[in-house]
Amino acid sequence: MYNRKIIESISRLFLYILLIYSIIFLIGGILNIIFRLILNEIIKYPYLYTKFIDSVCILITSLILFKITKKYFYNKINIKAHNPKLFIKSFTIVSLLLLFVFLISYFFGSATIHGIPIISTTNISIIKSIVITGLTGSLLISISEEIIFRGLLFNYTLKISKNIFLSVIVCSLIFALGHTSYHSIVNYLIAFLGGISMSIAYILYNNLFYPIGIHFSYNLFNFFFTNNEPNKHIFRPLYITYNKFHGIYIIDIFIILFFISFNIFLLSKYLKIKRGCLSHGEALISQGNY
Repeated sequence: MYNRKIIESISRLFLYILLIYSIIFLIGGILNIIFRLILNEIIKYPYLYTKFIDSVCILITSLILFKITKKYFYNKINIKAHNPKLFIKSFTIVSLLLLFVFLISYFFGSATIHGIPIISTTNISIIKSIVITGLTGSLLISISEEIIFRGLLFNYTLKISKNIFLSVIVCSLIFALGHTSYHSIVNYLIAFLGGISMSIAYILYNNLFYPIGIHFSYNLFNFFFTNNEPNKHIFRPLYITYNKFHGIYIIDIFIILFFISFNIFLLSKYLKIKRGCLSHGEALISQGNY
């Protein structure tokens, strides 16, 4: 009887993960095609808006997933992100830390900065690319993916498994595997470690704004500082060539070390609250996180 319950729970979780990706790739893909066809007709350079289109499509599908989850899988699920101050806090902290990581790696000879690349004859400004692709696209992607992976998948996995650490691992693994554009195991590892950071932060603060801030800061950092082979269709503010150490980009090694350190910090903070005399909820209230 007990084994049957486990099998049913795993099957239901697998079905839910399948649903998530089906919605993203089918509905999101259809919306993506429609938006791009429209932009092809009204805008001379539609590729500049690719990131923005992708993020809007994922945001729409994440809200659809929320409605489906609420009705058919877990009606107690909640993606409300209260206390927006946590977004500013996490974004500021992680942005400064990532900038420090880049400077340290640069000091160790990880990269050569070539300056602003002139890689096209088009008249599209780099500023427009930063605003549309870098800022707007990265922010909407961060909101969308955090709704899906922390707000929905993590909560549903926790409901099924009743184990908070197992839920963190499963959610982070699915989050990493969802980045199908990656071509390196190192990039998947970074996404996995980043997913753990955002999951622990979500548990710690019981708030989507904190992981959204982490996610947005890394996306923005990635846009500015990790473009080893800049796409000729995207005007990035810096053209950087990175050096390798035993086949791995040095900057990636430092990013991995950063996420490991950050995860240890967040986990120790969570365990400290858990061991304290206050309950987790009471501790959050006393810290002013509600």
